Amino acid sequence: MVGVDIADAMLAIGRKKLAARGLSDVISLRNGEAEGLPFADASFDAVIVAFGVRNFESLEGGLAEMRRVLRPGGKLVILEFSRPRLSPFGRFTCSIFST
Repeated sequence: MVGVDIADAMLAIGRKKLAARGLSDVISLRNGEAEGLPFADASFDAVIVAFGVRNFESLEGGLAEMRRVLRPGGKLVILEFSRPRLSPFGRFTCSIFST
């Protein structure tokens, strides 16, 4: 598993938590932006973003990048608790897409 964040401070906190739980060999953390992920095409079986889509500089660019790094048949999961303007779900939105 690989986690990506643009903020080095958040990555440092995450690395401490992983080390404390003995997960540093299972999960790696990398600096990167959603609109330019540092991975080859079709690299992952799943891509998950939680509480991050609202911060994308370009929603379309971020979604395109996530699709690019997904393998055919992969799953994209987006979890947000912001209030969607046009959603019947109110404050909770979780979307799952297949490529």
